[in-house]
Amino acid sequence: MVAGLTSAVHLEITGEPGIGKTWMLAEVTRTARGSGYTVLSGGAERSAADVELGPLIDAVDEHAAGLAEALPPQIRAALAEVFPSLPRDTGSPAPAGARRLAHAVRVLLETSTATRPLVLALDDLHLADARTVDLLCQLLRLPPRAPVLFAVAYRPKQASARLRRAFATAPALVRLPLQPLSLDQVRALADDSVSAAQCRELHRHSHGNPRYVAAILDPEGRAADATVVDELDELSANARLTAVAGSVLGDDFDLPEVTVAAGLPEADIYVAVDELVAVDLIRELAEPGRFAFRHPVVRHTIYRNARPGWRLGAQARAGRVPASELPRPRRPGLLTRLTDREQQVARLVGDGMTNREIAAALYVTEKTVEMHLSNVFGKLEVRNRVGVARLLHAESR
Repeated sequence: MVAGLTSAVHLEITGEPGIGKTWMLAEVTRTARGSGYTVLSGGAERSAADVELGPLIDAVDEHAAGLAEALPPQIRAALAEVFPSLPRDTGSPAPAGARRLAHAVRVLLETSTATRPLVLALDDLHLADARTVDLLCQLLRLPPRAPVLFAVAYRPKQASARLRRAFATAPALVRLPLQPLSLDQVRALADDSVSAAQCRELHRHSHGNPRYVAAILDPEGRAADATVVDELDELSANARLTAVAGSVLGDDFDLPEVTVAAGLPEADIYVAVDELVAVDLIRELAEPGRFAFRHPVVRHTIYRNARPGWRLGAQARAGRVPASELPRPRRPGLLTRLTDREQQVARLVGDGMTNREIAAALYVTEKTVEMHLSNVFGKLEVRNRVGVARLLHAESR
């Protein structure tokens, strides 16, 4: 695709958070540089989401300044309104309007390929501002008449519907939806201390996602912290509280549970849940009114980074759900369904301990605790840790 580029080509790299989109885009640009191409790279950022055309400015600004003298005055004037490194032409009024700006950028890219092909690589376009999306849609509809590889990466669940539609109809489109890692690929990421059986568990629990593989292998959980915490920081206060309340309840939860745990009015919970779904921190399950974090690592990260006092308050509120919302009574002696080790894990969960704390108390790995806890949920017919705690409380009465 990079080799022998003679006309405009569009490369769309998509996939789940952490699946490797940024790495793949970097590989494309590395290969292009090795082929002698001009490479312009930029990306959208949460911290600069209010900066119009930020990804394009990031990628093109310095390059455009170097080509200023080769551009027609009207084109140079239009670009100078956007790219700060370009000198403004006081004698030529800048043409206004999105279409004229798109035309100016198109001419700039065509001029840039006078001696060699060009790659324009833009990352994290799911965070792009509206004006960036508008310009990109116009460039996709009428691409440069030149050897330009337009390579982008984004999360489809969070990207603008307009951007997704524009790519779906773009000419000369190459789609690269990244898939989960295979077991062999996960094994290659793990060190020699990880056994074959543990690799199989690692592959299953990580869903083949490289970021989650790294997070599970990292005992401090640092691999996922920065990304998830950044996502949380961009949320409203109520959405953050709802996310933390959900993390207290488990990997999945329903609206009555999270309403009680969060201590927020029901109407506010609906708005907060919509916000969390929109940014793909949680996803709606098939069962009406029930939601799950996009991955257990996300839930653990939110839980671990929550303010301890508020988290304890949410746990206390979750334990005081009205009787009408408690699970149906079960016959006494239900814990006898569990093995001795599963009973130990269940009782420690009932004491409010995290998986890491349970692992330390029992001298086992967190993955072993997760395995036992999964068995506990199934055998006790509950969905989460709160359900285990309620059942233990009922059996102790």
